Amino acid sequence: MAVGLPAALSDIDCHREVYGDSVIYFDPHDQQDMAKQMNLLIKNPALKRDYINRGYEQVKKYDWTKTAAITLKVFNVPRNFTFSHLYCFF
Repeated sequence: MAVGLPAALSDIDCHREVYGDSVIYFDPHDQQDMAKQMNLLIKNPALKRDYINRGYEQVKKYDWTKTAAITLKVFNVPRNFTFSHLYCFF
């Protein structure tokens, strides 16, 4: 997405959580649906451009510096840490 390509991903919860409406989804158990969704992107330039623009917006939400800082915080957690403390990181 960061390089200007639209994405077609399997419709599973973790993809929806990360990519939202910035990609086109297909049923992960249906090869024909995957082909159909990919063909939509290939044959419809306006739809392709729309998903490219959505992708550019989506990647702005993620930043390697922020990710590194959060990861460092996780490595520096005290031994008595519980998952209920996670809200403090974000």
